[in-house]
Amino acid sequence: MAASKGGLQIVDLSTPTSLRIIGSVNIPYAAAAVDVGTTGYAYVGTSGGIYVIDVRTPTSPEIVASIATSATALATANQLIYALDGEQLKVFDATVPGAPRQIAALRGVTAQALSATGSWLVLATPALSHADTSGGLYLVDVSDPTQPNVIDQAIVPGRTRSATVLNKTVYADDSASTLDILQINPTGPVTTPTPPPCIGDCNSDGRVTVDEILTMVNLALNAPTSNCILGDGEHDGHITVDEILVAVNAALTACPAP
Repeated sequence: MAASKGGLQIVDLSTPTSLRIIGSVNIPYAAAAVDVGTTGYAYVGTSGGIYVIDVRTPTSPEIVASIATSATALATANQLIYALDGEQLKVFDATVPGAPRQIAALRGVTAQALSATGSWLVLATPALSHADTSGGLYLVDVSDPTQPNVIDQAIVPGRTRSATVLNKTVYADDSASTLDILQINPTGPVTTPTPPPCIGDCNSDGRVTVDEILTMVNLALNAPTSNCILGDGEHDGHITVDEILVAVNAALTACPAP
């Protein structure tokens, strides 16, 4: 596990009720992220570089190489390292553990987390607001790792900051108090079956009424938002004028279709 200033720590999970640290290695920078490949090497992301660590002997892990790039999150698959560095997705070939090399970079990436499986990469990108359609989950085709290609996007009800892929199924956290489950297929991830949120639909019946808008106005005057969870599109505990305007629009037109 990435233990911040404690570096990389290896935990014995053979007895789940009695976990114990059996190995560790110090790293010059605080460890922010870690993933372990299938060949016995761990990759640790820090603000000062990515460290390749031999963990084939768990009690004596050893740094064998480093990459001069920061990484706030990373994932590995097929002896490749995928790392988020600022607004870039960087790809490194780690076929030779002691001499990893960068083979690609994709710019304009604002994801905060990523998960890899086979020739797919899933990026979790939190939206700036309920009206921001650039957030959600992105599917990246890395069948040619030298040319990563974004092929699809799935917008989720709230903000997502993490995602895990298991057997081509994506599990993503969501600030809208839900777990989003998506299936990877050749055309990209398809959400199931969570409908998009309808700001102002306090009773979750698929429409916004005048009474619900009046409820939101009252809640905006420092009343608890628990009386209308779906009025709080930002999920920040407050109802704003912008959110009331979105609800008015939904009342005049219609809630988004599932």
